[in-house]
Amino acid sequence: MSDAFPRRSTDLDWLLAQFIAETPNARSAVVASTDGVRKHTHGLSDDDSDRIAVVVTGLVSVSRGVGQLAGPASGPVAQVIVQFQGCYLFVVAAGAGTVLGVVADAAADPGQIGNAMTLLVRSIEPFLTTPARSPRASAGTPG
Repeated sequence: MSDAFPRRSTDLDWLLAQFIAETPNARSAVVASTDGVRKHTHGLSDDDSDRIAVVVTGLVSVSRGVGQLAGPASGPVAQVIVQFQGCYLFVVAAGAGTVLGVVADAAADPGQIGNAMTLLVRSIEPFLTTPARSPRASAGTPG
């Protein structure tokens, strides 16, 4: 993991584990910074967590681009849902600079998963905020 985004002293992996255990048909969850750095995870290997972190942040970025268009798509991204043959991928913005992604079985109720994600984000949003990188760190200069 990058030193520019150290983990908070309060590790939220346990909270994601509780979310997965209490949300029917949810398989795994990842919290990532909006530049694709995995912060917290449950139910995935480190490699898979890193891959999902990049995917979910990319989906939010693309969705924000669509949201900048005039018309009914304008406004902030509320949720992105990708439906696969065997599962869903749900994505929401989870605080300043942070994204939450959840993988759920195909039998999942999208409304129930989305509602559970919204409640999770609202309850822990202050802990999910990722501070912006300093110009020095983003330029690749050692900090």
